[in-house]
Amino acid sequence: MYAPEVEYQYSVDDKAHTSSVIRAEILVHFDDEAEARGFLGRYPPGGQVLVYYDPNEPEESVLEAKAAPLLHFVTVLGALLCCFALITYYSYYRGFKSNRNARNVNAT
Repeated sequence: MYAPEVEYQYSVDDKAHTSSVIRAEILVHFDDEAEARGFLGRYPPGGQVLVYYDPNEPEESVLEAKAAPLLHFVTVLGALLCCFALITYYSYYRGFKSNRNARNVNAT
């Protein structure tokens, strides 16, 4: 496994910051050395890079503001589970309500 390392400097309001975070919350790694070197080619030493930082905490920064595919999967799965729970609840509630009305009609 090859994990490229990049260190970059940037300034916010005339204050210098240094970081090495490429993507938030995930470790960038490759199984192939050539892939890792190709990735590093986007960030040549001494070159200019676009840095994404938190305006409330400028020391928190990343080079790539992409969400991990796993985060997309977890978000979609969570939404689907919420929909399933709502449908199940609604179906149960509707069945409970119709059974209750049926008992009230038969009692009169």
